[in-house]
Amino acid sequence: YKRQDAPNGFEATGVDGIWGFAYQDLSGWQGVCVWEVFVGDYSLYDSFDLCLFENNGILSLGTDYSKDTRFVWTPVQEDQWYTVYIYDIMLGNSSLGISAWDLNWNGVIVDSGTTLLIVNNQIMSAIKKQLESLCSKQTLIGVCNVPSNQSLFTGACYRMTNAEVNTFPTLSIKFETAGYLSILPQDYLWQGAGVPGMYCLGIQAMDDLPVIVGDVFMQRYHVVFDRNYDKVGFGPLSSCVGI
Repeated sequence: YKRQDAPNGFEATGVDGIWGFAYQDLSGWQGVCVWEVFVGDYSLYDSFDLCLFENNGILSLGTDYSKDTRFVWTPVQEDQWYTVYIYDIMLGNSSLGISAWDLNWNGVIVDSGTTLLIVNNQIMSAIKKQLESLCSKQTLIGVCNVPSNQSLFTGACYRMTNAEVNTFPTLSIKFETAGYLSILPQDYLWQGAGVPGMYCLGIQAMDDLPVIVGDVFMQRYHVVFDRNYDKVGFGPLSSCVGI
C-alpha cells in the first residue's frame, strides 16, 4: 500500500478518502466501483439510499424500494453520474419560464457529494428576477432594499428569524415521471456561515458544470439510487431506516 494525495487539494487534510458510488464509466482506469464488488460478493440488491440531516445522516445498502408506493421515481439517463431529466423549476406557484432544453443542455445530476444546488447563470438570473419581483408585496431579507453587491446573490449572509425565512417561496423541480418535488425556504437558505440564524443562499451559479441537485435539495427527501432499474427515487424522510 502506498499513500497518494489527491491532486490540487481536492480534499482538505484529515480526510481519509471518498467512497464514490457512481458508475464504472467515470473511472479513469476503468476500475470496478467498490459498490459493485459489494453487490457481487454479498449478493445485495443493487441499490443504496440516503437520508441527510443537519448534523448526521443515514446510508442504507442493498434495500429494495422499487415497489414501495411511498416513493416517486425518475429514470437515470446514462450510467455515469446519476443523470436525470427535468422539465421545469418553480418558485412558489410561478415557473421560471426556462425551456427543458435550456435546463438540461449540460446535464442534470443528483449528487450527495455537492452541498449546494448548482445551476447555470441563466437559471440563477431567472431565480433572482423572480425573487426581486416579490419585493413589491413583501420584504425578503437579503433580496429587497439591499445594495446589489451585498445581496444573497453575491454571497452575503443575513441574520433571519424563522418567520423571515418563511417569507421566501418554496422551490420546486419537475422531474421526468416523478413530477414536481418541492423544498422549503429553510432548505435552500442554509446556515452556511456556521452561525445559527445566519442564512446564506444555498444556490450557486456555475456555467461549466451540469445542474447539480445537491444536499440542500436532497435533505428534504429519502433518496434511493436504484441501479437495478436505473432510477432515482424520492420518498418521505419517515421511510428512512432507523426513524
